[in-house]
Amino acid sequence: MSYTHAELVKRAGKWLKTRKKCGVIMKEWKGGCGETPDAIGFRYNTSILIEVKISYSDFKKDFDKHFRKRMGYGMGEYRYYMAPKEVIPLDEIPNNWGLLEVKNDRVYIACEAKQVKRGIMTLRKENQLMINALRAVVCSTGKELDEFRLCNDPEYLAQISEKKDLRRKVKIIKK
Repeated sequence: MSYTHAELVKRAGKWLKTRKKCGVIMKEWKGGCGETPDAIGFRYNTSILIEVKISYSDFKKDFDKHFRKRMGYGMGEYRYYMAPKEVIPLDEIPNNWGLLEVKNDRVYIACEAKQVKRGIMTLRKENQLMINALRAVVCSTGKELDEFRLCNDPEYLAQISEKKDLRRKVKIIKK
């Protein structure tokens, strides 16, 4: 089965959410920091990058990017390539990178990524990406950040819990 780049990017985002438990996931986000990751997920103080490649030639072109040539410049504390099975030879995966292979609509870890010590340039790029994403949220909603409730705010969670209990009681009464 052949996959499009967009299909694999979507799959990469889902994998970051379900397998790596990332709370923030960005797909093809142009953050104005010189690098546009196909998918990047953030979990606590960790970042996981996935570069999607649908052909071997696309994979080889990736090595020409200036932030791939110097380890401390690219995003991601953990870095993966994702491609259809047998597109990327395992022995050509760069040091510390992992390989995710897609076959029959499933993602398989062919090679686990190793942690890369992020340099100051990497941290700056990731911070810029997050700042630009927050700016986009604020601009699109017209609200200031202090108007948003954090999902771990105890008061907010209690209100949601009360509403769920109320909905459950209403359903019971209707039966």
